[in-house]
Amino acid sequence: MVNDPWFWDVTAASGLGWFMGTLKGFSGSKEWLARYDIKAPKWLVLIVDCIVYVGVGGFVGIAIYNPQTLHAAMAAGVSWPLGLGALTTK
Repeated sequence: MVNDPWFWDVTAASGLGWFMGTLKGFSGSKEWLARYDIKAPKWLVLIVDCIVYVGVGGFVGIAIYNPQTLHAAMAAGVSWPLGLGALTTK
């Protein structure tokens, strides 16, 4: 999947989608980490968010959407972190 021509575009768009979600108030992995630790440090939340929303987002966007154009790659990257953030935030 990393060799797909749109992988890095989808990954970058996933980062943008994650950032847009944080601006909308989505908690990301903060609530999930709070179940296991009383107060997770901000650096840990940032690392887990980058792995889940950006790293995995590149693979999910390529695997599920299989984009063929730049517009499709951007849509695949931006849409799924917003949807996941909306589902996981209380």
